[in-house]
Amino acid sequence: QEHLPNDQVGNATPLVQQWRMHRFIGCWRRPRHHPKGSDAKGIRLEVLDVDGHRSWSLLADQEAMGVELRSQVSALVGRPQADVVLETCEGDVVQDEDQVFETWPKLLHEPTLRMRHFKRCRGLSGSADTTALSWDLATGEKMETLYGHAGMVWCIAADWQALRAVTGSQDRCIRLWDLGRSSCICELEGHEGAVLCIALDWHARRALSGSIDGSLRLWDLGKAAHSASQTLSGGPDSVEASPCLQLLQTQGTAILCLATGWPDLPLAIGGLADGLLRVWDLESGQVLAELSGHQDAVQSIVADFGTKRALSGSKDHSVRLWDLERGTCLATMSGHSAMVWCVDADWASNRAISGSADRGLRLWDLKLGGCLDTMYGHEGSIQCVQAGWSSQRALSGGYDRTLKLWDLDRRDCLLTLEGHAGMVWCLNVDWDTWSFLGLSKDSAAVDFGWEAEELPALEELPVPEAVETAGPFCEEATSDVGSLPTGDGLEPPPEEDLRSAAAASEEPPQAREDLWEPEDTEGLRHVLSGSTDGSLKLWDMESLSCTNAFKANATTVWCISGEWDSGQAIIGSADGKLRLWDLHSGCCVSVLRGHEASVQCVAVDWQRGRAISGSFDRCIRLWELRSGACLSRLSGHRDSIRCLDVDWQSNRVLTGSVDCSLKLWDVHSGRCLLTMQPEPSKESPVQCVAVGWLTLQVFSGSADGMLRHWDCVSGTCKRQIKAHEGSVLGVSVDWDWRRLLSCSADRLLKLWDIDSGMCLQTLRGHTGSVTSLVVDWPSRRAISSSLDKTLRLWDLHRAICLKSFEEGGSVMCVGVALQASSAQAPETTMKRPAPPPLGLDV
Repeated sequence: QEHLPNDQVGNATPLVQQWRMHRFIGCWRRPRHHPKGSDAKGIRLEVLDVDGHRSWSLLADQEAMGVELRSQVSALVGRPQADVVLETCEGDVVQDEDQVFETWPKLLHEPTLRMRHFKRCRGLSGSADTTALSWDLATGEKMETLYGHAGMVWCIAADWQALRAVTGSQDRCIRLWDLGRSSCICELEGHEGAVLCIALDWHARRALSGSIDGSLRLWDLGKAAHSASQTLSGGPDSVEASPCLQLLQTQGTAILCLATGWPDLPLAIGGLADGLLRVWDLESGQVLAELSGHQDAVQSIVADFGTKRALSGSKDHSVRLWDLERGTCLATMSGHSAMVWCVDADWASNRAISGSADRGLRLWDLKLGGCLDTMYGHEGSIQCVQAGWSSQRALSGGYDRTLKLWDLDRRDCLLTLEGHAGMVWCLNVDWDTWSFLGLSKDSAAVDFGWEAEELPALEELPVPEAVETAGPFCEEATSDVGSLPTGDGLEPPPEEDLRSAAAASEEPPQAREDLWEPEDTEGLRHVLSGSTDGSLKLWDMESLSCTNAFKANATTVWCISGEWDSGQAIIGSADGKLRLWDLHSGCCVSVLRGHEASVQCVAVDWQRGRAISGSFDRCIRLWELRSGACLSRLSGHRDSIRCLDVDWQSNRVLTGSVDCSLKLWDVHSGRCLLTMQPEPSKESPVQCVAVGWLTLQVFSGSADGMLRHWDCVSGTCKRQIKAHEGSVLGVSVDWDWRRLLSCSADRLLKLWDIDSGMCLQTLRGHTGSVTSLVVDWPSRRAISSSLDKTLRLWDLHRAICLKSFEEGGSVMCVGVALQASSAQAPETTMKRPAPPPLGLDV
């Protein structure tokens, strides 16, 4: 108070009380040795610690920038720089780019600036762009970026009090981070595959990780950090034991998710790619229980070992509640129309939330086993979610590269966070600090405590019309739970309910015919075809006529891709060249040279001017269309590359080869992330491929007439169907309605139901091998090309041929000249960070 003007002394105590919820209060005053109005070269900042009654004094340079002052104060008080805010008494924040001397005359006469330090509500998110971002959830501001991983970040766990976090990545590494300094402390290596899940107990300096290689590893973080510090400081060389304390194997089955009983119990439960849940004793390494019930991979799990309950989400579209003491399924909650990627639960109020590839978040009542409400807002699959139940908030991340903050009470989205350049795979939030901040609908921070409203009693909530209380596998679950601790839990459903649910679920799978009606669309308005005589033709499907034809090449045209708005198309031919054509003038714009053999497949990102091609020379090449330069070359296949599928957002490409393998690549780094290959006795050259990048599911067709369903997470073949008598040359998938259309050298096209594996329709008409196809799924129409020198337009809903078009030669490929709005991903306005993430924006 002695430094305040006399007229403000009486207001000093209320000022302290007003900001008591924040940790530090600072006021500016002129140095005593400078007379009032003199040309001062410095200014003194008094920093007061309200809780501990301590104070610091800092002499700041007159020419200092705002960010420099924040850095000095951060070092002085020992707090992260992001939590230091300089503001005027009127509430105007001094921005980092503003020089403080602009307000210097005011500072010489009265204390017009103050500094406040408060604990923010923070969140972390990991993405396919190889980075992890730190967020301020009160303002939606991106605070820090954690660089270091060479692959997508699959999982995150954090201890917010200690400001420590661990991340697992596609690059097979685990990194320990200091969140205060945004730096990597150490790196843990040992897994032979991508690290998909992780848990952290910083108090005991340990972490548990699960991998696609089928192993669980228990890590000593203290030993790893000490070893890293010794290496950096150049200490004496010594052979230290590995920081991996324990290794648990699952016979090669990928561990997709896990939850632990830390810090109270040394137990862990993991979800496996084969649909099982497994409980481990981390001290002895023994398996205490195996729970079966899910019909597909378990993608997410949360557990409360105190009440012996767990909640899991699976690719079978269901959420299941488990009794860990009895080893039984208490309830099966259905409602999602696609795989469930993430779940979170509040065991005290018996509520849960789940996110799915159907773009919806569902709130569940665990006591009744029904869905309370559904929230939509994401434009793609929801990959992760975490709820702060005491504050009625939830944060979700998804394929659309955004995070969304939700009000669970009002069921609406409060805030959308944008900053990632790839899909968001994981997140972690410090919900304990939310009580320090209020959040209004317009995302403005309010400086008062916020109390959650009283939740309605469970009896007052609406009961869903149909609730599935158990699944067909619940009674067969393992009952050997070993030394699991005992305690109160939910009572199991009545036996008659279990029997009725199990009987109902024993019905054979049926193909879904509901709502599969055609829609009006212009998806197949403009069609391109290439043939063995080197000609290129443009077809108008509205007038059912050829609008343009020109000699594109002297050799066979093997592949084609076009865009109608720009009037351009690119073709790959047998001479190893890619040619860019102007469809309006019929002129060749440029020729891309580099392949040494026939170009078999090509995909184009017209918006960014990039193309990627595969060839008989066993290489994949990335091209810049404007300059015609080859940006990178990927090699690894032992034989010709026949097909590829690209996700331009995550910069990944999947290729199929005559060497019978499928490979997943990171385009920018050129690394092969995953190789999938059937058993030696079932190997056959891969001819075509279709990828669902939202769900990481793959369908491939091969020369033995088989359709194979692959899981890119586990790298395994889930099932295979004998689809045709000849080689499968083309495949297209409708991931929403679970339909697949295939074409073959046996002259047939077949429509399949993915879930049941049933052939719904067989389309006949071609008299030669059907070489390729394109499908517009909303309108239920398809175009096929054949060696019988024809193109055929099909109505898949009525299973009839609408029109046959005659070509001059055998038609080897067909493509659609898409509208730019439907062909391209939305353009990002983000500035490229440094160092750059793995991407194509080079």
